[in-house]
Amino acid sequence: MSVRATRALAAAAIVALVATAAACGREAAGAAGAARGEVLEVVDGDTLRVRTEDGPQLVRLIGIDAPELHHPEAGEQYLGAEARAFAAERLARSGVTLEPDDGQPRRDRFGRMLAYVRTDEGEDLGAALVERGFARVLTRYRFARKERYLELERRARKAGLGLWKDGGLAEVRWLLARRTPALTVLPMTGGRYAVLVLGRVRAGVSGRALSDALWAARRAQGLFERDRRRAEAILDEAGFRRLEGADAASAVR
Repeated sequence: MSVRATRALAAAAIVALVATAAACGREAAGAAGAARGEVLEVVDGDTLRVRTEDGPQLVRLIGIDAPELHHPEAGEQYLGAEARAFAAERLARSGVTLEPDDGQPRRDRFGRMLAYVRTDEGEDLGAALVERGFARVLTRYRFARKERYLELERRARKAGLGLWKDGGLAEVRWLLARRTPALTVLPMTGGRYAVLVLGRVRAGVSGRALSDALWAARRAQGLFERDRRRAEAILDEAGFRRLEGADAASAVR
């Protein structure tokens, strides 16, 4: 091997070692502020109630989003129960270590502690959830383990696990089986739209206002089975009008 090639290989090795050391340093810095705890409740896949030396804490796992059982708009989400059961099984008979991330605040806007959760067996709960397809990576945030989580998500997606089963069609079938009220968007003249949901319509919606109309419609969809009165109030506030007769039936289903 030539001297030039040897130097190039040595330089590449040094770069790799520096990158690895930096990554380890970031995780070690987070681990330096770690706290021990005992799990009191698994609220859902990414949220736990943990007893620490400072008292009970609601802990939100950093960097992932698992489906919920009681989403404020959608109610129970696809694989919400399975994600919680998976987390509970991983945490059974195990204490946890709560590890902060120097790039993240200590608490979110809801007052929940933000942390990576590691079991006594050394397993990163967030990584395990992503690896099995029970959670998505929150790509809009920066955090130390993001690249590792993204690689695990790519593998889960390729294998069609959990949320990625059948390329996402498994979730669509689940939603259809629950008979979620249909949401329809129809193009109108003048570049306007009609949004139909739950026997109501908001007509003449501009492209700029379409996202707001759809947001209200989706909130009403999620609440419909649990609180029909509240769902209707949301649509009233958003300017949806009632349809009558056959038109109403086609807008509901």
